Amino acid sequence: MIWAFVDDTYRLEKHYMDNKGRLKMTFKADGNADFEFIPLLDLALLFGWLSFLAWTVLALVSIASFRYMRKWWWINNWLHAITGTIICLETVIVGLVGLVDGYHISFHVVLGFFILALVAVLSIYGFYVWWYSNTAKWNSKKLRRVKNIHVYGGYFIIFISQVAMISGVFEYNKNSKSAMRSLLGILDIIVFFGLWGLFEFFYRKALNSYTPYKSVKYEVSSEEFIERIHRGE
Repeated sequence: MIWAFVDDTYRLEKHYMDNKGRLKMTFKADGNADFEFIPLLDLALLFGWLSFLAWTVLALVSIASFRYMRKWWWINNWLHAITGTIICLETVIVGLVGLVDGYHISFHVVLGFFILALVAVLSIYGFYVWWYSNTAKWNSKKLRRVKNIHVYGGYFIIFISQVAMISGVFEYNKNSKSAMRSLLGILDIIVFFGLWGLFEFFYRKALNSYTPYKSVKYEVSSEEFIERIHRGE
């Protein structure tokens, strides 16, 4: 059965997201029936998985490239730049498509538009940091300050992106029951916080096992120094 409705009438109810799709009816033994509307293309579900790939999978790669791969400087910088650019493009495209397709004001939507604006600014600023790092005096106070703004801004936007992901799961499940969407919320928590916790655990374990080099001062008198020279030491 194909179902549809007209937006400008008050007699029919506008359902969540798409305006057309399939209708699934399940008849029970007691004579009642369950109805489920199945959109032809569930943009909310698609956007959820795209956001998972960007703000969970690629965000973890971005964190790893910055924090855990510092000794591979060249790969570190390129990997961080590429993942950051992909995250930014995905967020902007999803946001603009959602804006054109239609939206309603909610906590998730407001937070999503805030993230869209912030990730665009932070990405542009990231390229400025990259350029400034190659032109400024090494390890100067200004360079550290410029980098710290990008670092703390990155952690902040990753944190609020997870809040947006979870709020999106609750909002979607409230309007359209979906086992896939519920799975996405659980998967997001397990993958993001689980893997990040494992990365941090082994990183700190490696730091604690590292023994820094300590120079030993050995002082001798001038007479002993001359004697050692004569002995060929």
